[in-house]
Amino acid sequence: MISHLDWIKNFKNAIFSNDPNFYEDYLQCFGEESDAKVRIEELIKKMENHYEVKFNFDDNYLYYPHFKNDGKYEELRF
Repeated sequence: MISHLDWIKNFKNAIFSNDPNFYEDYLQCFGEESDAKVRIEELIKKMENHYEVKFNFDDNYLYYPHFKNDGKYEELRF
């Protein structure tokens, strides 16, 4: 097992891979004709099975609290 998985698997809403096939699968989750949430959940399960780990995801993994529809990102206050 990849040593980074020991801590990344516990990090909230994060996945990790060193396999280029998983990179491509991840990018395809956001295609125009796909349901990103369903595709990401399928990818998470596929990666968990491959690496034999359980990633720490909750229902808010696609929530971006600082997303802006307009304006400048420099106007964001954290």
